[in-house]
Amino acid sequence: MGIGWLKFVLVILFCIFQYWLFSNNIWSTHIEKMMPSKIDREAAKQIKTAKGMVSIKEVEANVWEPFGYSLVSSSSQLIPVLKKKDPGTCEQIFDGWQKISDNGLTLNPPENLEPRDKFSLNSYARIMPCYMKTVFKNDDDSVKKKSDATWSKAEIDKEIADGRAGKFNFFPYKDSMSVYHATKYHNIVGKVGAVIGSLTPWVEVLCLMNGAKHLFTVDYQKADIGHPNVSFIHALELVKGRDIYVDTFDFVVSYSSIEHSGLGRYGDPIDPIGDLREMEKVRCILKAGGLFFFTVPHGLDTTGFNCHRSYGRIRLAMMFAGFELINVFNHQSGEGKPYEVSLETDLYKEREPNDYPHLVWVLRKVGD
Repeated sequence: MGIGWLKFVLVILFCIFQYWLFSNNIWSTHIEKMMPSKIDREAAKQIKTAKGMVSIKEVEANVWEPFGYSLVSSSSQLIPVLKKKDPGTCEQIFDGWQKISDNGLTLNPPENLEPRDKFSLNSYARIMPCYMKTVFKNDDDSVKKKSDATWSKAEIDKEIADGRAGKFNFFPYKDSMSVYHATKYHNIVGKVGAVIGSLTPWVEVLCLMNGAKHLFTVDYQKADIGHPNVSFIHALELVKGRDIYVDTFDFVVSYSSIEHSGLGRYGDPIDPIGDLREMEKVRCILKAGGLFFFTVPHGLDTTGFNCHRSYGRIRLAMMFAGFELINVFNHQSGEGKPYEVSLETDLYKEREPNDYPHLVWVLRKVGD
């Protein structure tokens, strides 16, 4: 009887202590410090734009609302949380993407942006010139041979072995190691994933190193793949086979690919929301709760026409609609050490088009 009463008293005291922690905001403050997506409440009320510092409310009224997004939360959020007013079904999303794709290749990308207000987010994002023409001429046999890559089992297995030995000399980017850290930390062992945009199989190698069961590479340039754990899906076939691929993948990785969508540099149709369409498409092919390891250049919101976009708090909020931000990694993140994003040095820095560092934003698919 005495022991029972003692347990009862201890439980009551524990509940009182928990209530005291929450009422004094001690526990919640601790959680906020642990989360890479939290910032000072006062800093969260404003946002740096091409027009200077403005209120979140101004961006909401002049950018997010006109582009079809509603603000859910911005209090202490590194990236404000938005939702689409009319998210549409995956069938509608793929149909919309197909309609734009049916406009055909952009063989000669224009040097001037039209409609400019759509690319500049109603003048809240910078427009900077960085014209490039990297369109493949499909009637050129030499280009055809060059674009049809061959990824042999021997090549992929060698790079896996090199990586496990600490030799990562197959990386095309300085920030590539961030993908390794992120996929290691979030445990993709035994999982099936897709890689969006891949000229060489370095992302596939890192995922296989970290225990992925199978990878599907999605790209416009065909790759003949000889490895049993890697398959190829042409980007157009992904859309045509939507019934097969919707809600299919445990995770998706995209490194330095989506920021080009809709700018015409690689022959894609000009579309000011091409990158937003890609995010919606990725969300459709992920399973409920699936992870998206998403990597694009970061800095003050900028459209470098036509090379790529840089992403700050305005456009990232739009890109993340339908996802939950879990963690962020950079190339220096050790295992178990996500990166803490800085507003000033990461998201508000006014970068030139040739300065494009990358972070891996780990997103979880939420809702439906």
